[in-house]
Amino acid sequence: MSLPFFSRWLAASGWRVSRTDLASSFGRRGRSDALAAARLDFAEALYDVRTDGAAAARERIAVARSLHELWHLREEVFSRVARHRDQAEAERRLATLDRHFPRRTRAAAFFAAAAAADSATLPGP
Repeated sequence: MSLPFFSRWLAASGWRVSRTDLASSFGRRGRSDALAAARLDFAEALYDVRTDGAAAARERIAVARSLHELWHLREEVFSRVARHRDQAEAERRLATLDRHFPRRTRAAAFFAAAAAADSATLPGP
């Protein structure tokens, strides 16, 4: 998705990365390519949210040193998009971001389903 605003933001921020397919997660190059692609997707998720908070979030995305750091920014991205657009759009954008974290999202889905099952079997008051 090529967005003029996003492209200008990247250029102004001094980013010199290009979108690459995530070929391999082995080795330094694979990890840096994966991080660069994830940063781009995170920043794109906020492309139409033009608030000071979203700009600050994009700066945190730009300096994130690992996928682990980006994982912790997912909630902020979701919250800002949900407030600016709506929850359905925020969920759609979060699903796009989750492709960068296949193991974590599977585990989170498992634990959420288990918690829902547990709460459904608990007797009410």
